[in-house]
Amino acid sequence: MGIFRKDDDRGIERFFIELADQYKGQLVYKWPDQQIRARSRVTVDMDYVAVFTNSGNVVGTFGPGRHELTEGASGPVAWLVDHLTADGYYDCELYYVVTRQVPNIPFGGPVDHVRDPESGFVAALQVFGEFTAQVVDPVTLLNSLVGSSDLPDDTGVRRVLTGQVLAAVREETADIVSRTGLYGLGSSQQQLEDETVAAANIALAPFGLAVSGFAQLHVTMDQATVDQLQAFTAAKGYAGLAGSYEAYARGQALMNMAQSGGGGEVNPLLLAKMLMTPDPAAPAAPAAPAPAAPEAGLAGQLERLAELHRSGVLDDEEFAAAKRRLLEQ
Repeated sequence: MGIFRKDDDRGIERFFIELADQYKGQLVYKWPDQQIRARSRVTVDMDYVAVFTNSGNVVGTFGPGRHELTEGASGPVAWLVDHLTADGYYDCELYYVVTRQVPNIPFGGPVDHVRDPESGFVAALQVFGEFTAQVVDPVTLLNSLVGSSDLPDDTGVRRVLTGQVLAAVREETADIVSRTGLYGLGSSQQQLEDETVAAANIALAPFGLAVSGFAQLHVTMDQATVDQLQAFTAAKGYAGLAGSYEAYARGQALMNMAQSGGGGEVNPLLLAKMLMTPDPAAPAAPAAPAPAAPEAGLAGQLERLAELHRSGVLDDEEFAAAKRRLLEQ
């Protein structure tokens, strides 16, 4: 338990300093007294370190155990005794810093728009999850944070952790999508976690912090983005398929025309001539073709989608998404 307090007189209770149970879930806890009475006893639990600071700089640490702040026994903080108070107080601040791994730290946020290399579709992603972190260097942590701002609790430490982890996830997600595409992101889950941990730890090292892994890591798209991606992919796949089909149909017609004498064999000279010679029956291309009426264009696109659906190129879900996308344009 922590020290007991009285409104009118804190008296002897100020001599006992110990981290209260309700604060043991924090990465960092600042002892509320700005001056610590001489001859106080400081108790440090296992997996913690007590760090003393003065004017924003770390001046000493105590490891696990019980320590008495008396002249000669207080070691690195002995010189901080305030002689103006008859050697009654130490002019310093005390922080308890946890040294064990702390799990289930939540984070989340948007990922910058990423471009799918195959479809060219630009998607907005969201990331959320939980990770495990640890203070690997308490002195570095407090020197980097206490000197720039007050640190009454661990909110500032958690902000640094979650900010750097989210930045690493954004960077690594974009990199993996550029190599595997959006559809390959799901199969690259472990790679994403490993690369994110490595990148985050590089950024966290100057703060004395580290991330060891993720309990959860999810990169998601909302349903509207999923529908748009499916329709976009289906439309692009249809465009490629249409070109291939037209080339195939023309080639097949030429093959039929080039068969000689009913024997079923192809005359190669005739076939080559046909391929290189424009069709004389084909009308000349107009200089400026008139655009098709919107109704006819939409009807034609719907009919072609229906043909792809009937032939099995598009399944029911892809057909519905592509059709909905066309009707919304």
